[in-house]
Amino acid sequence: MLKKAILTALIPFSLFSYELNFSKEFSKNISPDNLSTRISVNIINKDERFVSDNLESINDYVKSSNGIKFENGSFNLTPRYSYKNKNRKFLGYAGNLSYTIVSINANSMNEFLSELIDVKNSLKEKSLKLSINNTVWKVSDKKYNNSLDTLRLEAINWIGNYSKELNKSCTIKKISINPRKNGYPRNTIMAKSRSTINVTPAKSDKSISINPKFTLECR
Repeated sequence: MLKKAILTALIPFSLFSYELNFSKEFSKNISPDNLSTRISVNIINKDERFVSDNLESINDYVKSSNGIKFENGSFNLTPRYSYKNKNRKFLGYAGNLSYTIVSINANSMNEFLSELIDVKNSLKEKSLKLSINNTVWKVSDKKYNNSLDTLRLEAINWIGNYSKELNKSCTIKKISINPRKNGYPRNTIMAKSRSTINVTPAKSDKSISINPKFTLECR
């Protein structure tokens, strides 16, 4: 009889357990460590080899440059046509070369872009157009991910301490963490001379944050 009474007493206690669900934001400011821009070269000419050679000249310069990294490159060469009265007219070949350019040093980026404009101008081809996005300071993936790890650890430590501070017996049942990414606005300019480029934007800290959702089981 005593054993049955103890089991019966335990059942109501388990019925009074409940869950607490809430979220909390954790954020920190980090200093950008990379200058980044996007360059794009376009050219149209009826001679396929001419288009290819001009783009290769730009491509060779990019790949041989020091002090910068090039990422997400693309090279396209396609025929262009116009259509009128169901007739097709060949216009020439359209070539495009584009890269994301990254550097940790503003002087290296400035030198690269200035020389890139010189290379473009030395080709003396009017149909060759060079566009350069305004350079922006960005946080590298490595630094961003390390900062996220720091915030995640902060969140885990916080919920552990918070659960202990409650007057009830609470255990951590679930933590869901999704980072919030901030974008970087960009403008595009057509580069014609060295004076066109301004690659020394103000460097300011970027805020990153996470907004984890917590579930506590309390009794």
